[in-house]
Amino acid sequence: MIRKKSLHSGKGLLLPVFATLSWITVIASASTESAGLTEELYFGDLPVVLSATRLEQPMQDSPASISIIDQEMIRASGATEIVDLLRLVPGFSVGYYTGSKFSASYHGMADQYARDMQVLIDGRSVYDPVFGGVSWSDLPLHISDIQRMEVIRGPNAATFGSNSFAGVINIITIHPSRLPAASINAVVGEGNTRNLTLRHAGSSGKMDYSLSVNYDENSGFDSRYSDDSDTRWLNLRGNYDLNANQRIDFSAGFSDASHQGGFLGDEVQPPRTAENTYNYQQVKWTHLSSPGNEYSLQFYRNYQQVDDHFILEVPVPPELSPVQLGHGFDSERYDIEFQSRTQHKEKWRVAWGLGLRQDKGKSIWTLHTDDYITRNQARAFFNAEKSLNDFTLNFGGMYEKYEGQEGLLSPRLGINYHLDNEHTFRASASRAYRMPTIYEANANVMIFAGDPPFDLLRYAYTSDDLQPEKIDAIELGYIGKIPQLGLTLDAKLFKEKISNVISLIHNATIPDPIPVPEIKVGADEYINSGHAEIHGLEIALGWKPSPRMFLHAGLSLTELDGEQTRKIDENGTVYYRPFDKQTPARMLSLLGSYRFGSNIQLSSAYYYMDEIYWRGDGDAIPASHRWDIKLAKNFHQSDVSGELSLMIQNIGGDYHDFYIDTFADAPDRNNIWTERVFLQLALNWL
Repeated sequence: MIRKKSLHSGKGLLLPVFATLSWITVIASASTESAGLTEELYFGDLPVVLSATRLEQPMQDSPASISIIDQEMIRASGATEIVDLLRLVPGFSVGYYTGSKFSASYHGMADQYARDMQVLIDGRSVYDPVFGGVSWSDLPLHISDIQRMEVIRGPNAATFGSNSFAGVINIITIHPSRLPAASINAVVGEGNTRNLTLRHAGSSGKMDYSLSVNYDENSGFDSRYSDDSDTRWLNLRGNYDLNANQRIDFSAGFSDASHQGGFLGDEVQPPRTAENTYNYQQVKWTHLSSPGNEYSLQFYRNYQQVDDHFILEVPVPPELSPVQLGHGFDSERYDIEFQSRTQHKEKWRVAWGLGLRQDKGKSIWTLHTDDYITRNQARAFFNAEKSLNDFTLNFGGMYEKYEGQEGLLSPRLGINYHLDNEHTFRASASRAYRMPTIYEANANVMIFAGDPPFDLLRYAYTSDDLQPEKIDAIELGYIGKIPQLGLTLDAKLFKEKISNVISLIHNATIPDPIPVPEIKVGADEYINSGHAEIHGLEIALGWKPSPRMFLHAGLSLTELDGEQTRKIDENGTVYYRPFDKQTPARMLSLLGSYRFGSNIQLSSAYYYMDEIYWRGDGDAIPASHRWDIKLAKNFHQSDVSGELSLMIQNIGGDYHDFYIDTFADAPDRNNIWTERVFLQLALNWL
């Protein structure tokens, strides 16, 4: 039975929604009368985006659905983790599987790694090639570093390749020349939260730079025995102007972290501490030959090491002791890419490029090898935009060739009809692929015994050559604005068909190296099995009746159909299960903010998510409500400015996240969000 423990009922939706909307509506009328709708609000264009095609485009010319999270929304949200900003995006579900490890997915169907989402920071992919997903808490990036986030809602492999399967999160940081000379950002609060970020920015000749250091610690979920985390990181970013037409952008970062995990009473996931190390280097040369014509060459390297292994407390004969299992690994990525953006006569614009990538992973624990497993990739991409009176045509694609694999072509075609300068209708179709991660393709997890250790039991295994997942997507969209009311609206109907789903099943026919009766039969296995169809409606609404206030709302209504293999028993009988509940049927987000004349800003956010089943280690989690409030005071004196803010998260009740207490032998396998209060101080020296 699912424990209700102070959880909201459906009626709990009404109070925070009504409260958030009512105070915004009341103060809106006063604000509009006193400040008036400015000319910028009346006639301001929709944002220009880069992530859809690699071409700078107004949103109404883009072939994809895009959500923009800007600095105004970031500050108003009261979010302390970058991943929480994605709750504002229609169709996105965010899960915490520990207090410091997160999963963010678009249209669900994800476990703790969310392998179908591409994440970029200033053009550098931070997708982990071994396990997939993003280790968000280990990234040397603070939420205050972000200029804006462009979130592509839907397949975008035509622009950024495989693993841009469900969408793309493109994080664009603030240019060093726009940063204050020195800044401090400190957050303290419940959950033993202590976060301190120091940053210095400056210039030297033709170079602008910024250097940041950070320390972050917290005790995670109160409902868990072992969930502490502390992270330290250093990050350098800069750019150097070679001349009026050429520049070099560079960045490098390092992080070191300790993350607790595991559960009391869980034999294969006991309480323990994992040590994570992460570093990256990136350099990009850009040449602007003429207005609208630009060439660039970029290189980056990512490296991650996770040290996570432990002794299993199981009764065994002395000759088998100790029994060990681990999840640690090393991963490394090298990537070089040339890109050209050109503008031609007759309203043609083109972005094309070539790239090479090498991914490497090794792990005695998860891959059964101390030697690197290497995956090489070559790619070519092309995207074109053509203006045709009231229409904008976008077409292009990416061709990728992985060593030892057939080539993958990911095309997209989109056409936008501009009813007038304020209203646009869009139709698009695309195909994308998701390559198996190095772990999915080469899983060979052993339980070791003895000293020196030898193979005892097989825990997880991939026996066949996995094929890439494939998605075919179509969408009909609308984007428009009503300047007289300060309104913007983005809506889309979509349908996605996914085939060759990579599923983790239990296969009881897989033999162990040494058969041990009555201990374990078979192993987990990755196979291609399953198909899914997702369709629905998404709406994003923005309202800005005055410069002092805004309201953002996001709604998604989604239906998921399909099935996948669940297990194979000892006799080889195959059992199936539906994809039901792996995507929340309904999600709602609201964010509102008002700035008073006394430099006091009040903002509030509300999030609702229907029941969701997290794959992998996750559970079926009941519907959840979350209501946050932030009260901030801005001040300025001489050459110092700052903000003091009070943030309250999850007002009014508890809810479960990712894990729920369904295992009697692991009572703390239970992530419960409780109300939390934080104080934040930000100081900037100009």
